[in-house]
Amino acid sequence: MFDIKNLVPNVAKLELKYPISGEPTGVFIKVVGQDSKQFYDAKVIMMKRFVEIQAQKKEIDVVEQEQLLLHALASCVVGWDEEFNVCFKSVDAQGTGAYRHDLVVEMFKNPEFSELRNQIDKFVGDRAHFFVK
Repeated sequence: MFDIKNLVPNVAKLELKYPISGEPTGVFIKVVGQDSKQFYDAKVIMMKRFVEIQAQKKEIDVVEQEQLLLHALASCVVGWDEEFNVCFKSVDAQGTGAYRHDLVVEMFKNPEFSELRNQIDKFVGDRAHFFVK
Protein backbone atom coordinates (compact mmCIF):
# COMPACT_ATOMS: atom_id res chain seq x y z
CA MET A 1 0.00 0.00 0.00
CA PHE A 2 1.23 3.46 -0.89
CA ASP A 3 2.29 5.69 2.00
CA ILE A 4 2.64 9.44 1.34
CA LYS A 5 5.56 9.49 3.80
CA ASN A 6 7.60 7.64 1.17
CA LEU A 7 7.64 10.87 -0.85
CA VAL A 8 9.14 12.90 2.00
CA PRO A 9 12.95 12.96 2.14
CA ASN A 10 14.62 11.50 5.23
CA VAL A 11 17.85 12.20 7.07
CA ALA A 12 20.54 9.82 5.85
CA LYS A 13 23.81 8.70 7.39
CA LEU A 14 26.89 9.07 5.23
CA GLU A 15 29.83 6.91 6.22
CA LEU A 16 33.02 8.74 5.35
CA LYS A 17 35.53 6.88 3.20
CA TYR A 18 39.29 7.03 3.00
CA PRO A 19 40.13 9.08 -0.11
CA ILE A 20 42.55 6.73 -1.86
CA SER A 21 41.28 3.28 -0.92
CA GLY A 22 37.59 4.10 -0.62
CA GLU A 23 37.49 1.94 2.50
CA PRO A 24 34.88 2.92 5.13
CA THR A 25 36.14 4.85 8.16
CA GLY A 26 33.40 3.92 10.62
CA VAL A 27 32.66 7.65 11.04
CA PHE A 28 29.18 8.88 10.11
CA ILE A 29 27.69 12.26 9.25
CA LYS A 30 23.94 12.90 9.21
CA VAL A 31 22.81 14.74 6.10
CA VAL A 32 19.67 15.85 4.32
CA GLY A 33 19.37 16.12 0.58
CA GLN A 34 18.51 18.69 -2.03
CA ASP A 35 14.80 18.12 -1.41
CA SER A 36 15.07 19.17 2.24
CA LYS A 37 13.76 22.36 3.82
CA GLN A 38 17.30 23.21 4.95
CA PHE A 39 18.70 23.11 1.43
CA TYR A 40 15.68 24.95 0.01
CA ASP A 41 16.09 27.79 2.54
CA ALA A 42 19.81 28.08 1.77
CA LYS A 43 19.08 28.07 -1.97
CA VAL A 44 16.53 30.90 -1.53
CA ILE A 45 19.12 33.00 0.33
CA MET A 46 21.61 32.36 -2.46
CA MET A 47 19.14 33.26 -5.21
CA LYS A 48 18.07 36.46 -3.41
CA ARG A 49 21.71 37.51 -3.18
CA PHE A 50 22.25 36.82 -6.89
CA VAL A 51 19.18 38.92 -7.73
CA GLU A 52 20.48 41.77 -5.54
CA ILE A 53 23.81 41.70 -7.36
CA GLN A 54 22.13 41.66 -10.77
CA ALA A 55 19.92 44.60 -9.74
CA GLN A 56 23.07 46.55 -8.89
CA LYS A 57 24.43 45.65 -12.34
CA LYS A 58 27.52 44.14 -10.75
CA GLU A 59 29.24 40.85 -11.33
CA ILE A 60 29.17 38.37 -8.50
CA ASP A 61 32.48 38.08 -6.73
CA VAL A 62 33.80 34.52 -7.05
CA VAL A 63 34.68 34.42 -3.36
CA GLU A 64 31.14 35.41 -2.39
CA GLN A 65 29.71 32.87 -4.82
CA GLU A 66 31.87 30.14 -3.28
CA GLN A 67 30.76 31.17 0.21
CA LEU A 68 27.08 31.01 -0.78
CA LEU A 69 27.58 27.55 -2.28
CA LEU A 70 29.44 26.36 0.82
CA HIS A 71 26.62 27.60 3.06
CA ALA A 72 24.07 25.75 0.92
CA LEU A 73 26.03 22.51 1.18
CA ALA A 74 26.69 23.05 4.90
CA SER A 75 22.93 23.41 5.45
CA CYS A 76 22.64 19.75 4.43
CA VAL A 77 24.81 18.56 7.32
CA VAL A 78 22.49 18.16 10.32
CA GLY A 79 24.65 16.19 12.74
CA TRP A 80 27.36 13.59 13.23
CA ASP A 81 28.24 10.75 15.53
CA GLU A 82 30.42 10.79 18.64
CA GLU A 83 33.41 9.44 16.70
CA PHE A 84 33.29 12.54 14.51
CA ASN A 85 33.25 14.74 17.63
CA VAL A 86 36.48 13.09 18.76
CA CYS A 87 38.08 13.61 15.34
CA PHE A 88 37.23 17.31 15.20
CA LYS A 89 37.99 18.44 18.75
CA SER A 90 41.35 19.74 17.55
CA VAL A 91 39.87 21.99 14.84
CA ASP A 92 36.95 23.26 16.93
CA ALA A 93 37.64 26.61 18.64
CA GLN A 94 35.24 25.52 21.41
CA GLY A 95 37.22 22.30 21.80
CA THR A 96 34.28 19.89 21.76
CA GLY A 97 33.97 18.82 18.14
CA ALA A 98 30.22 18.63 18.71
CA TYR A 99 27.98 19.39 15.73
CA ARG A 100 27.33 23.07 15.06
CA HIS A 101 26.42 24.64 11.74
CA ASP A 102 29.15 27.27 12.08
CA LEU A 103 31.74 24.51 12.57
CA VAL A 104 30.57 22.82 9.37
CA VAL A 105 30.89 26.12 7.48
CA GLU A 106 34.39 26.70 8.84
CA MET A 107 35.47 23.19 7.86
CA PHE A 108 34.06 23.65 4.36
CA LYS A 109 35.96 26.93 3.95
CA ASN A 110 39.22 25.22 4.82
CA PRO A 111 40.85 23.65 1.73
CA GLU A 112 42.33 20.92 3.93
CA PHE A 113 38.80 19.52 4.30
CA SER A 114 38.02 19.47 0.58
CA GLU A 115 37.73 15.66 0.56
CA LEU A 116 35.13 15.81 3.33
CA ARG A 117 33.23 18.47 1.41
CA ASN A 118 33.46 16.45 -1.82
CA GLN A 119 32.12 13.27 -0.22
CA ILE A 120 29.19 15.14 1.29
CA ASP A 121 28.45 16.98 -1.95
CA LYS A 122 28.44 13.74 -3.95
CA PHE A 123 26.20 11.98 -1.40
CA VAL A 124 23.74 14.88 -1.18
CA GLY A 125 23.51 14.98 -4.97
CA ASP A 126 22.07 11.46 -5.10
CA ARG A 127 18.39 11.74 -4.18
CA ALA A 128 18.09 7.96 -3.75
CA HIS A 129 19.86 8.22 -0.37
CA PHE A 130 16.98 10.16 1.15
CA PHE A 131 13.84 8.28 0.18
CA VAL A 132 12.35 4.98 1.27
CA LYS A 133 13.10 2.38 -1.36
